[in-house]
Amino acid sequence: DVFLQWEVFDPWAAEKLQKIKMAEQQQQMQDLMKRQQEQQEKIRQLQMQRKNELLASKDDLVTQRGQLQTEYSSVQQALVAKQREIEHEEKLISNFQAERNDESSKVVLLIGNSGCGKSCFGNRLSGDHSEDGDTGPFRTSDDSKSCTQHLNKYKCNQYNLSVVDCPGWNDSYG
Repeated sequence: DVFLQWEVFDPWAAEKLQKIKMAEQQQQMQDLMKRQQEQQEKIRQLQMQRKNELLASKDDLVTQRGQLQTEYSSVQQALVAKQREIEHEEKLISNFQAERNDESSKVVLLIGNSGCGKSCFGNRLSGDHSEDGDTGPFRTSDDSKSCTQHLNKYKCNQYNLSVVDCPGWNDSYG
């Protein structure tokens, strides 16, 4: 061992070598500690970055959940509205059960804008011979304001005909 040889021949040189060796070890130790601190700092930064990414992801998921809940609520409301509409239409259709069961039966639907004379025409089809056509089964008015708010049906038995007066388009009262 070279160190022992120097120690035997020159104690001062051996001490100097020992100090150099200790200084090198201290430097290596400081370098290792510095690398360890740098690695710990990198790990801390990566952990912080990952934490921020997870928080952003969580925020996105919370936002998406809120949007989905809103969309679900809207869809559910639309389904309820559609179900009510179907129930209403089924109720209206049930008013025509006899006509649906009799193939020789005819149905005349009076449709058009409010005030165009649908009710008056329905009265004429139903046998009203008055001058103004306002004494039949359907209520009429002299102006463009709506009288008919719901479907009104009159059965003309002699012709096996049902006349249906419908609310007008562009209705002044809904």
